[in-house]
Amino acid sequence: MALSKKAAGEIARRNLIDPALVEKAAAAEIDGRAGADDVLRVPFRIGVTLNRSMAHASRFFRELRDRGVFYAGRCPACGHVLFPPVRPVCLRCIKKGELWEYEPLEIGPEVGGTVAAVSRLVRGTSKDLGKGDRYPCLIRADGADNAHWQLVHPVEGRTIEVGARVKSVLVDQADRTGEVGDFSYRLA
Repeated sequence: MALSKKAAGEIARRNLIDPALVEKAAAAEIDGRAGADDVLRVPFRIGVTLNRSMAHASRFFRELRDRGVFYAGRCPACGHVLFPPVRPVCLRCIKKGELWEYEPLEIGPEVGGTVAAVSRLVRGTSKDLGKGDRYPCLIRADGADNAHWQLVHPVEGRTIEVGARVKSVLVDQADRTGEVGDFSYRLA
């Protein structure tokens, strides 16, 4: 399933963009014409409306949005695994003077991992009061050779700490937009 009209409407609402302009900009995504390896562009606004390129992570975000499946990248030469696959070439091999592109590696509908670092954001603006604190954490996904930042949802009575196990949580299919907010983690 491609980007839904509901998700396009959410992008428009969140970025103060006319929904018709978002649908026009994302037409190939909405009607399913975009291929898994095409560059994913998501409209967003910073004073002006722009299309943000997801570049090398396009396949990761498109597969997550459309099928609810996570992908990593694996180097065919040395086996280095990058999750999410946000770089086009292997970081280990390029240091040796070689240039290998990562191969897509399907992980599945859920990713487990370990918290490598924790941060706490206290919500203090008027629109966020009462919504609780947010916890962006550095997560090392199982089987990956790197770590990435992502939100971890707190659980009543449990502390988010370094070494804690986490599992991925996907946003509902109709609400996925092909962006980093389509998934987060919860304590396992």
